[in-house]
Amino acid sequence: MREGPFIVVYIKRTGFPYLITVPLIGICLIALGQILFLLNGVGGPEPLLRHWYIPIFVAGFVWVECVLCWAHDRYEKILRELSDVFDIPKKEYDLLVDSHLRSVYGETSHLHVVVPFLALTVLYVLATRQRLIPVTQYVLSEVLTPPFMVSYFVFIVCLCGIVGFYGLSEILLHILFVRKVSHIPLNIKIFRVRRDTQLKELGQFSGLSSITWFVGLALVTPMFFSVVNPITVSVFIFALAVGVSMLAIPQFSLHGAVMLAKSRVLEELTRYALSARDDDLQTILSLNTLFRYAEDIKEWPFSLGNLAQQIVGIAIPVVTYILQLSLRAG
Repeated sequence: MREGPFIVVYIKRTGFPYLITVPLIGICLIALGQILFLLNGVGGPEPLLRHWYIPIFVAGFVWVECVLCWAHDRYEKILRELSDVFDIPKKEYDLLVDSHLRSVYGETSHLHVVVPFLALTVLYVLATRQRLIPVTQYVLSEVLTPPFMVSYFVFIVCLCGIVGFYGLSEILLHILFVRKVSHIPLNIKIFRVRRDTQLKELGQFSGLSSITWFVGLALVTPMFFSVVNPITVSVFIFALAVGVSMLAIPQFSLHGAVMLAKSRVLEELTRYALSARDDDLQTILSLNTLFRYAEDIKEWPFSLGNLAQQIVGIAIPVVTYILQLSLRAG
């Protein structure tokens, strides 16, 4: 099995922690932009303040790349440790995980997502350069007209797009995999002695991943609301839908699997209870203990209440920015 996709592997092969390597790449990209502005006669620190979307693109790249490195450090380990949770032979489960990881780690499986979206993104930039899409004059003259600057900007957009759309593809693969395994019967024996099943780890991973998506979306939200047109609005709504899907679908799929297994445990214990003799105190006490364990099984793999609080916290800067725009328009 490979170490991961190329956008993660090459960062890890530097030998430095990705939390150091990726931000350094971002700093170098911003410094390169400042140098190119100076070479094109746009001096002072103002260019990157006036063209604030360039640092935002770079920040988006840094954030998503770090999240991908973090996710790939945890994902395979979480999946491997779930082999005892499902009521199928370990070998069969391992084959299922291997097939899924080949798709996640391979490049071919992501091309159908990355290439079309990336092509549309570049076409949007080029259409803006040709004034087919409205753009302010200083953006056109300082970024989209000079050859080196437009090349730099397209490079930044492509870099951000590759990691972003790669992450989107992996989210879709993850959702499909969770949906698939949630239809496999769970091993009900482990439910008799545990309130928290190992599905909790998978549910937490899905929940935290959705939070990171919303954080990334909050970073780039100002761009969507600074250039409002049918394309940007559609992309923003699509991005929101992806984040909600990453949150909701795995949680509800795993919740359904836990509820089904819990009901099977209770039905089995009920059959034992009905067949037990009234004077068999040891069996009755054991059944009472098992019933208590079964009733206490957590039905949700991730705390939806805590997750909702975090999402509200993430939404605050977005809502604040929208309110600022409304006040300015008023």
